[in-house]
Amino acid sequence: MTQTGTHQPAYSSLDRPVQFLKGVGPGRAPLLQKLGLLTARDVLYHAPHRYEDASTITRISALRAGIDATIVGRVVSSGVLPTRRGLRIFQAVVRDATGMVECAWPGQPYLERVIHKGDLLLLSGPVKFFHGRQMQPREFTVIASEGETASEEGGVLFPVYPATEGLTHRQVRKLIHDNLDDLLRRVCERTSAPVIASGGVSSLDDLRAIAGLMSAGVDGAIVGKALYAGAFTLPEALAAVAG
Repeated sequence: MTQTGTHQPAYSSLDRPVQFLKGVGPGRAPLLQKLGLLTARDVLYHAPHRYEDASTITRISALRAGIDATIVGRVVSSGVLPTRRGLRIFQAVVRDATGMVECAWPGQPYLERVIHKGDLLLLSGPVKFFHGRQMQPREFTVIASEGETASEEGGVLFPVYPATEGLTHRQVRKLIHDNLDDLLRRVCERTSAPVIASGGVSSLDDLRAIAGLMSAGVDGAIVGKALYAGAFTLPEALAAVAG
């Protein structure tokens, strides 16, 4: 008898294609493949290339021309400004609880497709005086989109993963966060050796989630960067996993 239907090949838990992970699907899979993420195993080893530390942010009201600063704020307006010389400048006005500042990216009009009104940004760069205060960010990270909640205060430490066009740092971070517990559990199923969680541990909630995997075989976590940046203290960490 001939059977009909779609045949799904059998994959080991860590070798299944990335499109089958939570939040991926066939639409995002090609974008992740550009980063070399073809399987669940690749996502597990996709470590942060740096951490953003919002515990040292400067209030916008305290910005002065000539300093280098890091700020966190919401985009209230944005657009591309053409100049007489043909240079196109992307500009965004960013606001926190203390004030607003204009941010400018000369020669980067494509950022109009990346930064949108309502986005919560972390920006670092020099502050200059050009028709008023203006920051020219060296780098930025989209922490949250309009309508999404996120801490805008100090004491925030979060990992930044390599990203690609069409997939922001925030989206990659969320994808890994949403799948990490399941991936750690699957690693534990394949080995009798103790498993140590490392990379991306940046909050007490992360530690509580890892503590919930101790029965599956997760033996501990490396939290040196989070402790150094003041995301939490050692007594707070021990209390979180003891509860």
